[in-house]
Amino acid sequence: MEISALNKSDFELMNYSEADLVEAKNILRQSIPKDTSQYLWKGASLVLVKFENNNFRKVMVSNYGSFFYDIKEKKFYTFEGSSRDIWKEFCSKHRKILYNKRRKGT
Repeated sequence: MEISALNKSDFELMNYSEADLVEAKNILRQSIPKDTSQYLWKGASLVLVKFENNNFRKVMVSNYGSFFYDIKEKKFYTFEGSSRDIWKEFCSKHRKILYNKRRKGT
């Protein structure tokens, strides 16, 4: 199935990790839009972002680098300096939550 074809109900069938809204906003504010059409992907996680107005957006988050891709906007964002470490820690925490859910079968 094409990623862009996934809808909200498809995501509801998947294991998920819910991020703290304040923490996520603080981290994402530090992202920098990049004028590039390609990055080297070494694995990714598909993320469904829900906004305060209840709109949703699909985002691909790199498992290796400090970047993500907004599928709707077709734009890459990256993190630099200390925000890069904060972003990696944030992603790592949520990957561990998902890994533990899969192990437990929940």
